[in-house]
Amino acid sequence: VQRHTTALLAAEDCALRVPGIVGRDDGLSYFAMQDLGSERLRFERLSPQWFERLGRALGGFQRLRPDIDLPRHDLEAELEVLDGARGNALFLADLPEGWEDARQQLADLAGELVPRQLALTHRDLHDGQLLPAPAVLDFDLLCLADPAQDVANLSAHLELRALQSVPGVDDRRAEAWTAALIAGHGADASDPHLHVLRAATFLRLALVYRLRPRWAALSPELVRRAERCLREVPRSVV
Repeated sequence: VQRHTTALLAAEDCALRVPGIVGRDDGLSYFAMQDLGSERLRFERLSPQWFERLGRALGGFQRLRPDIDLPRHDLEAELEVLDGARGNALFLADLPEGWEDARQQLADLAGELVPRQLALTHRDLHDGQLLPAPAVLDFDLLCLADPAQDVANLSAHLELRALQSVPGVDDRRAEAWTAALIAGHGADASDPHLHVLRAATFLRLALVYRLRPRWAALSPELVRRAERCLREVPRSVV
């Protein structure tokens, strides 16, 4: 998938860069990737303009048409991911307050949304997968999904980094970066699919971080942010 994605982006002259594979060793189960000459992402060096550029690059990426079979990941599949995370969480801890109610509301809203054409999607897009180029790493979950999936996932992670007090990011900057990302991508900030997918991301993160002692205290706030996203879904779709 990584080789195919690299070749596809090169053929289409897409603005989103992906490091190519330059070597592999099946015996040791590793592969070496091209050095794009970029250091790791540092929030203190980022701007709304960078996120707008990334949004445009993601939009171009989603317009590509791969000639390999890819899994489809719709809203029903997103709910299945949440249920899998719930099972893992219940094995080791209790669910954060309000999680079950938010998950049910999410399912109800998802059932009201009109399905739309799926697009090429990274499906695990967060700051750890990005280089300043902008370039994206790790396409192991590459699929066809809702066009808002990657924007929703990344924007929720920006809010999470603010909650974690990561240097260079706070709620104000995360909000400005999200607005720029959405504008560059060409998405609609009032899109109900975007709000629902952001809510799903927050609910998943609430369970992932519930199991990490250092960040477990953030779990209730992540549920509250999911609830906020659900409240922002336009009532016309309910």
